[in-house]
Amino acid sequence: MNSFIICDTYYQVIFAVNLMYSLKKNDKVTLLITDQSNKSYDTYKRILEAKIFDKVFFARTKKKKNKLGNVILRIKEFICATTGIPVQRNLSYKNYDEFICCGPSLFAHAIYARLLKNNKLLKNNFFEEGVLSYKKDIEKSRRLKVLYKIRAFFKKKNLIDSAESFYCFYPQVYYGGLKCIKVPLVAPNSIVSDAIKTIFNISAQNNYKEKYIFFTSVYDFEGGDPIGELQVVKMIKELVGQDNLLVKKHPRDTRSVFEENNINVATNSSIPWEAIQLSQDFSDKVLLTATSGSVIGGNLFCSKPAKVFYVYPLCHFDNNKAALGTKNRIEEVFENNEMKKVLGFASVCSNLEEITHGYKG
Repeated sequence: MNSFIICDTYYQVIFAVNLMYSLKKNDKVTLLITDQSNKSYDTYKRILEAKIFDKVFFARTKKKKNKLGNVILRIKEFICATTGIPVQRNLSYKNYDEFICCGPSLFAHAIYARLLKNNKLLKNNFFEEGVLSYKKDIEKSRRLKVLYKIRAFFKKKNLIDSAESFYCFYPQVYYGGLKCIKVPLVAPNSIVSDAIKTIFNISAQNNYKEKYIFFTSVYDFEGGDPIGELQVVKMIKELVGQDNLLVKKHPRDTRSVFEENNINVATNSSIPWEAIQLSQDFSDKVLLTATSGSVIGGNLFCSKPAKVFYVYPLCHFDNNKAALGTKNRIEEVFENNEMKKVLGFASVCSNLEEITHGYKG
């Protein structure tokens, strides 16, 4: 089979690499990486050099800085998604049997429309991006609803409605209408973990010696009033000791508040955590966060997960609607009985003493 995969995020890139070395190892696979993630062009070049995929392409799909440029870009994508005109000239569009994507962006629709134009029998499948993507229906924006009506008028298939399968790690917790295709987890020191080290330029110097690692979110400086992550981290420091705690800051967090409070901060925060966790064994570590999804995302890739504690009960969300929305989604995950079985490594903590049970030392 000849497959075409689009990736917008690093989680998606990691998933695609794992897919290439497992279920797609006997197939020809083309990978298209967009510029939606920071430093994605550098990652694209390293993937190209590693020769993991048969073909690798890069596309600039980010919003333009000026409003007019952004409007022109979206109009172009809409026209291409409607007609099947190539949205990007340097891509290879011929001889594909399968199209795989995660988020149904307008750009992804444009690529799909062109591939479908060259092969009316093209299969269309989605893949996961963490447990929050295991939902029943994929929502359609107003723009997509208009696009689908136009294509339906001309009797052309649409990306979401024609999807057949869903590639994922945990089919037992998927409750959508697509056929599940189970993807193997990533084992430590495997060919996949080695490839990820190369792609993200992870060296032995990135080793983590601290037992407890806290992942910050953006909600102490975005979305409304601070939710109190700094205060929680200071409490954890007092409990486990300065040398036993490391903070991994959110990529958008440019503050120095943790350093000012003599709290150790990871120096490689630009590298996606999922890649770091897959590059070495973290099964003896304790991962802590208020609302970050990375602590779950990395674990779901691994055959040897780390222990995770969510400490959002110790934070306050009254004046931060964005943070409250994220907290509510996390609570929905933990209320799902099937999801609880998958997330056996994770707990919600309202008393910090719980994080040291069987781990302090």
